[in-house]
Amino acid sequence: MARSTGRRMAALGFLLGVGIAGIGVASAATLGGLNSDKLGAGTTVVAVCDDTIDVSWADGSSSPVFSGNAAPANSTFNVSTIKITNVSTDCEGLNLKVTAANSANTSLANANTTVALSGGSQTITLSSAVNSKNIASVALTIYE
Repeated sequence: MARSTGRRMAALGFLLGVGIAGIGVASAATLGGLNSDKLGAGTTVVAVCDDTIDVSWADGSSSPVFSGNAAPANSTFNVSTIKITNVSTDCEGLNLKVTAANSANTSLANANTTVALSGGSQTITLSSAVNSKNIASVALTIYE
């Protein structure tokens, strides 16, 4: 009798586990309502108005700024601005967020502004200057 009860309990436990897993999958499958052309996550570009925007900090003026001595090992290039180019005029007037992050995807500096193009480009001032050696990625989000 104990053997039969043990099997029944094991079967019940298995069925209960499968049922709970099924509820979790069904719940995840019903999380709808998100619109992909209005939402972006991580560092993947999801553009409302343009998908060919170039991002750089070589804008020919204030960034990157060299500081330190002449030895390359001791040199630092501090990035204080990000330049976006090749931007469609369809983006004009939309909100823009830029985040410079390190290899652990931790934000080092950011900027929140509105797209205001000049000849298809815009220079954006970051919240603080960052050593370019520490920047692993730049995320750009344009949204309404």
